[in-house]
Amino acid sequence: MRKLFSFTIIFALFSFVQGQLLGPILMSQASGGAAAPTFIQQCVSQGGASTTFTCSAWSVGNVTAGNWIVGGAGWFSATDTLTSVAATCVTGNLTLVDNPTVNSSAGYSTAGFYGKVNATGSCTITGTITGADYGSIIEAHEIHGAAASTPLDGHSANALGYGVTPLTSNAATTTVNNDYIFGYGLNGCPTLFAAGSGFTLRITGSGVYNGAATEDEAQATAGSVAAIFTGGCASYNNVGMMAFHP
Repeated sequence: MRKLFSFTIIFALFSFVQGQLLGPILMSQASGGAAAPTFIQQCVSQGGASTTFTCSAWSVGNVTAGNWIVGGAGWFSATDTLTSVAATCVTGNLTLVDNPTVNSSAGYSTAGFYGKVNATGSCTITGTITGADYGSIIEAHEIHGAAASTPLDGHSANALGYGVTPLTSNAATTTVNNDYIFGYGLNGCPTLFAAGSGFTLRITGSGVYNGAATEDEAQATAGSVAAIFTGGCASYNNVGMMAFHP
């Protein structure tokens, strides 16, 4: 007589390497959702009086397909406009955000941009503006782990008057836990920015880059968030922020 047996079935994955059973790999996800995107490397470059300005000297080296390029652009004009940002590692133009944020008193403007890397290798970012201005700058991060499409989860930008503090982008409200918060700043004088509370400073001034900076943080719980810098100069400052969800 055949006996019937009941079994509790537990789903598991098994891996075999060189014919050996490595064992079940249990898969789980934290209750807070997917992990926050992470910083990989940075690129910063300042251009002269030209309608185009580029950045190609990444701090680590090649970029990786599937990652995202996120950044800020600045140009010393309150009337010329940023028409595009392109990158050799991204298909088509990058998406522009808060373009332009004009500081008319200071005579300069800023914008954010982002795009998905489609090819592993070198990557040159090129911004194009409508006039050959006094100077321009690109400051960018490569990040890993942002959503495969439509990763932007909030943004804000602010042109601050003379001596106004804190140096903030103003707040935006995110909707997804574990966002990557990217902040960028530009001022018109050679005074260093410092990161705001909770942020990590990535690009900071040295030489021609004194008036520019980037920072980032992971926002564990969705809600109101702003990029905030300290330092800078008692002058005019622009600060922008973009949030990217996993």
